[in-house]
Amino acid sequence: NELNLEFSGRIKILVGKTFSELSIGSNSFLIYPVNYGVKGAIESVSINVLECVSVGAKCLVTAGGCQTWPELESSGRIVQINWNESAESLANQLITSSNHKVTSNLVHLRELVDIKNNCMSIINTSNSI
Repeated sequence: NELNLEFSGRIKILVGKTFSELSIGSNSFLIYPVNYGVKGAIESVSINVLECVSVGAKCLVTAGGCQTWPELESSGRIVQINWNESAESLANQLITSSNHKVTSNLVHLRELVDIKNNCMSIINTSNSI
């Protein structure tokens, strides 16, 4: 199929590995579908996604779950996917995502997800109230 032709020999599926055991780069993808049930809220941006974004991977996450990190989605590193689409549509989205231009550099993205920067932002906001 079209997905096999596009990514033949380049797909490696790793399950149950810690982040430090992975070799991730700018050609890497994290595929992160979530389903918390009908009553569950969707939050697609987990610590795994933040870690992968900070080292240059693109992340394909469940649609509707990027409300807390719009900057990462607008950077092109996070792409929201509707996993209920047909296999052909998902393959097209994956191919399109692999060609999608990334607009933010890694230094900026690392600053966005850095815990120290986020803590300082909270402290500065609370001091100005």
